[in-house]
Parts: sequence; C-alpha cells; structure tokens
Amino acid sequence: MKKQTAFFLLIIIPFLYLRAQSGDFVFDPKKLLPTTTAQIDSTASRVYNAGMTSRSTIGLFKESIPFIGQITRGKDSLITSYCQGIDTIITKVNTSSLEKILRQNLSFLKDHALCTKEGNIITYTCDTVLLSPSQKTIYHLKNASLHIRNGADSLTFTHLDGLYSPVDASLEIQKATLCYPINDTDSITYHIASCTMGTDYGSFVCQSALASFPLYKLEKTSGVFSLSQANKTDIKFSSHRTDILIKDTSNYWTARGRFTMKNKELWVEKDQTHHARLFILRNDSLSAKILSEEILITDTTVRVPSSSVVLYVKNDSITHPMLLSVYRRDTRTLTLYQSSDPLSSAPYFDSFSALKLFARAVQLDVPTANIAFAFDPRTRPLVISDRYFEKEIYKYFQGTSLKNPLPTILSICGTYSPTPVDVLAQRMGIPTA
Repeated sequence: MKKQTAFFLLIIIPFLYLRAQSGDFVFDPKKLLPTTTAQIDSTASRVYNAGMTSRSTIGLFKESIPFIGQITRGKDSLITSYCQGIDTIITKVNTSSLEKILRQNLSFLKDHALCTKEGNIITYTCDTVLLSPSQKTIYHLKNASLHIRNGADSLTFTHLDGLYSPVDASLEIQKATLCYPINDTDSITYHIASCTMGTDYGSFVCQSALASFPLYKLEKTSGVFSLSQANKTDIKFSSHRTDILIKDTSNYWTARGRFTMKNKELWVEKDQTHHARLFILRNDSLSAKILSEEILITDTTVRVPSSSVVLYVKNDSITHPMLLSVYRRDTRTLTLYQSSDPLSSAPYFDSFSALKLFARAVQLDVPTANIAFAFDPRTRPLVISDRYFEKEIYKYFQGTSLKNPLPTILSICGTYSPTPVDVLAQRMGIPTA
C-alpha cells in the first residue's frame, strides 16, 4: 500500500462493521443528530471547495452518505468519523485524486466493485467488512468471495481475507483460495497468502502459495502463484522444489522435475542438474523412460517434445536419441514419432540383438506391453544388425573370401544394363530377403 493510504478517510474509524445485508433496517437521515447533520454539511462544503466547485465530486460524497448510514445502522458517531476522515484526506491530495478516490469509494460501497475498467471487472461479495485504525488498513474484507471477469474469462477466489484501499485501488490479500477447473470433474486448488493485487489491472504475484493437484496425486506443494490479465486471464504456478514426483491416478506413469502450471497445462521442466523425466509403468515395472527439457501434461495426454527414449522389453531395451513422445490417457498407449530434428531420423537401436531399425513411428500398448512399428509405405522396412549375419557372406563382401566376387559382377554387368540387384544377388548366392 502507498504511504498516502494512511491518510484515507476511513482509517480513523475505530472497528466499524459494514453489513451488505442490514436486515430490516432502513437508514433515515432525518433521524440523525443535528451535530451529525452539521458535520455532513461542513464536509460537503469542503469537498465542494476542494473539487473546485465540481458537481461530480460533491455528488460522489453526498451519494456515499446513505450507504454509510445504512451499513452503520445510522450510528451518529461513525457517520461523523466518516466525514472527519474525508476532511483529513482533502488536505493530503489534489483535486483529481480526490475525485478518483471518492468515485472508487462509492463504487466499492454501492456496487461492491474494486475495478470496473473496460473489459476487466472485479467485484466482491461479503457479509461483513471490518474497518480498523491502522496506517495500512482501509476496508478489511473477512471471508469474502472475489469475482474477476476479463472478457470471456472469469475466476472466483473464496475464503478471502484482505485489506482494500480505494486510495491506490489495491487489495492486500492475506489469504484466499482458488479452485481452478481443468475439466468437468477435476480442479486444482490454490491457497494464496500475503500478496498485493493492483486492481486497476487485476494482476498479482504470490511468493508463498500452496497448490493441490488431485488428478496427479500431488499433495500441497509450495511455489509462486501469479495472475495476469492482458488480452486474457493467465494463471501460472511454479514449484519451489526442483524435484517433484507427479503420479498418474491410474498408476501407468510418473514424472519428475520442477513443475509449472500454466492455466490448465502442467509442465514438468528440467533443473540445473536433471532432465525432466517421464516413466511409463506396467504392473509397477518400468516399460519406458523418457528424458527431455520439458514435459506437457494435460487431463488427456502427456506430450514430450525432443526427447530421448528407452523402451524396456524383458531383458532387452530399444533406444532412440530424439523423438516426439505422446502418452494418451484414454487408450493407455505411448506413441513415438519422428520430429523435424535431423537426429530424429536416426534408427532405433536394440541393445540385445544389436539391431538398427529405421521406422517412422512406434506404439507401445502399456497394459499388454505390445510394441508396433510403423514404416514408410514408400520403402521396404530396413533393419541392420551388427550381431546376426552370415559370416561367409560377410567375408565375401570384405574381400577375405577364397572366391573373388569381381568376375561374377563383371559378367552380370556385361549382360544387363543397368544391372538388377536381385539378379546379382542370385548369381552370388546372397539372399535378398
């Protein structure tokens, strides 16, 4: 809060409760004491003079009196203190600031609005508002709900305690809760504490927030929560810890790393020492390990761009240095695709058989552990082995065989032009498939 907050008209009021619903009470200004009426007239005159005879400024003050009378239930001493508070602030601000403060104050009392900027509306609902004498306390909201609307986006903070100042249009949030839906059945719960929202923009950063993610078996985790409203409302939460374990409720995958929530998307990110890690599980056994700089988790998929992959099949493993990985929650399948990275065109490598397999995509059905390979339909599947081969054929092409292959090649070349590879292989006794 700005220093000028200390001079606001309401800080001198000792503990005043404003009630949004005052029961059957109806404020009647005719029942005020003559001294209270004289104080209202005196303050109105000062507002009029300070506003350079501005009708709008004096009108803002006069219109606020019935609301103050209603919420104080017509108590003369509190209404008098309200007017004396305005007298104090008149001596501290210029004309334009006075009109802005009175306008914001009336909007708060009349419309329950903290901000009515075009396209960005912030309102509150609260049974009780407490005002106490403090240099930083203006309106003290207790157990309020804060409604933020930015175009088509809307959010509601509940169980909010905070201090609101019409002087600088700011809300000092002491605590609040936000349940943010990510689908029809699941929500993320944010617990906000100790931050200040500039209500002209509806943006703030909380350095000590807690978040609960039931969809990912993630208990309350501390981090930095931020809300910004430019063209749309954006929410972001970044964990303080760098090695968080996130679990799928179906127990088919886990992820580790620093996580950041961006609206409805959960990103697991690398830190200074470790990659972001995704582990695909089958009956608590490791089926795949994927390393990347970041992992995107939504309520339907887990996507890993530019990732190194290891598939585990019994005692065997299949690896690739650079793929796009997508796990689907509905089908429980992991699909590996080639990306635009040149390294993505490298072959898969089978460690047990020393096989190099060139494939466009691979799909792992996690519950059954079945692996399907997809090849380019324009070419035949290509598999190269460093371990399984015909030793004599290998010697033949290495030039270490007792029989020189060059005469056979020369004979074929003299008969055919161009030379068919299958004919050449047949003459040399080499299988073609």
